[in-house]
Amino acid sequence: MTVELLRKFTTLCSDIASGKIKNLAPFLPLFFSLRNKPYTLKDHFVFEELYNVKQPTRTVVMSGRQVGKSTNVAVHNILIAATTPHIVILVVTPLFEQAARLSTMFFNPLLSQSPIKSLFLQPGHVNRVLQKQFANGSSILFSFAFLDATRVRGIPASRLVIDEVQSFQLDLLPIVRESISHSEFGQQEFFSGTPLTLDNTLTVLWEESSQAEWFIPCTHCTTNGQTTWNIPSPEFHLEKMIGPVHDQISEEIPGTICYNCRKPISPRMGRWVHAYPDRRWEAAGYHIPQIIIPYHCMHPKHWARLVAKQHGSSAMSINKFYNEVLGWPYDLSESLLSESDLKRVAILHENTLEEAKKVRTNYELVSLGIDWGGGGEEEISFTCLALCGLRSDGIIDVIWGKKLLTPFDHLREAAEIAYYIDQFKPNIVAHDYNVSGVIRETLLTQAGIDQARIMPMVYSSPSKGGICIHRPATAQQPRDYYRVDKARSLQFLCNLIRLGQIRFFKYDYVSTDSPGLIKEFLALREEKIETASGQILRVSRRPGKTCDFADATNYGCLAIWVATDRWPNLIAAFEAAY
Repeated sequence: MTVELLRKFTTLCSDIASGKIKNLAPFLPLFFSLRNKPYTLKDHFVFEELYNVKQPTRTVVMSGRQVGKSTNVAVHNILIAATTPHIVILVVTPLFEQAARLSTMFFNPLLSQSPIKSLFLQPGHVNRVLQKQFANGSSILFSFAFLDATRVRGIPASRLVIDEVQSFQLDLLPIVRESISHSEFGQQEFFSGTPLTLDNTLTVLWEESSQAEWFIPCTHCTTNGQTTWNIPSPEFHLEKMIGPVHDQISEEIPGTICYNCRKPISPRMGRWVHAYPDRRWEAAGYHIPQIIIPYHCMHPKHWARLVAKQHGSSAMSINKFYNEVLGWPYDLSESLLSESDLKRVAILHENTLEEAKKVRTNYELVSLGIDWGGGGEEEISFTCLALCGLRSDGIIDVIWGKKLLTPFDHLREAAEIAYYIDQFKPNIVAHDYNVSGVIRETLLTQAGIDQARIMPMVYSSPSKGGICIHRPATAQQPRDYYRVDKARSLQFLCNLIRLGQIRFFKYDYVSTDSPGLIKEFLALREEKIETASGQILRVSRRPGKTCDFADATNYGCLAIWVATDRWPNLIAAFEAAY
């Protein structure tokens, strides 16, 4: 190692610390060699933004397999350790084997083959599988946490990296995060992995992130006079960008195509666009599918293999194709609605009492739907209210919603609901009459609510009758009520939402700590169940999620359709929408 090289490295570290250098990607060939070649981002250009010297508080990388994720996790963190004196980076995986593999297969080769490795590691410094000690006093520690976080407790770190986070238990994150709670360098978190279902830890982190996608322009066509941008997200063009297999696939003619004109497009011309730019520096998120990586889309054999997987080769199921190739979560049970469906119709005012009272008189008929809480099996069920208004054109607006957080204080709930009924004066109060609903209705009438305005509803299993059938009082059941086919009614409701026939107050999701109400619809999933008498359709709730507001909305809408005997025509709504 020459004195001149040492001087340049020292100057570089000083320039980084002073802010003169903004991005470290141009220096990678000087620092790293891989397979006897200087390492660059030529074919991994999507990672360049990750090498900004200024780092977000949290970074989330959700990717397919074989996109260069692990290599760049190693390169990036070695760079940070080597250029930031006395920083401690804690790298955690769910299993020991994963931590050991990441260390030996990615970190070790990059360190041992570096042209300036003597500046990184010096004789006498620790260089073991689970610990790398750098010449400047920095360290990279490796650990694992699957069922508990005991091994990670008490490790003081400045930067937390969790790889394969899709297999990491969500409830362990707060414990592991404590390791960086007293960092002198500011708390930095980096999460990466390949997604599984819609419920796992990586998906939760992605939903809280800026959700950046690699926008690729088409040089062949325009859309409405503007550049046609191809967005590799399922909400937009992900599968439509997968072109056919042919022998001419190359750097000049990639397999990735424009969703609009079906001609080849080059991912090299793309750029990151953050769906939530306000989250860019607090929680940056990047989605990296195989179809935007040159190794896959610019080599005919590799592209043929990708397309074959799309059609089920190598026993590749649709969920595995989405996970492993497209880098997107997928569930075997089908969600009734997507987040984009909900955002498309959440276009009204803010969800406040004052705003809802302003528009209350605009509607022909107003109902208040109530789904009673009580903790539930997972102690997460709470009473929810949904105020629904019928417009003259048949569209229903959900103009207000509320979750009551006192599920076991029935008297207090009844008094609060009576207050809202007095404020909004709904024509109908439709509620869940199952189990404790009988007691809750009694409390409402004692609070002064006219029983004639109350419409009790009971969810039932699938049946051959109508969606909502009136059941008159009997000696055994002295109160008449409406039997509701749960699966069909929720399907009907969600189809109308998708078609814009039911609208909501503004989308109110902020974070997992403040999830709002509308997003609860994403907890609904459709499952086909095999029984002795054949296959039945069931709508259930995803584990650990709530759908109380969806049920309250369902009761409120059903009450309007029953009271007016004006049931929406799905075919007509579909034709109007499309």
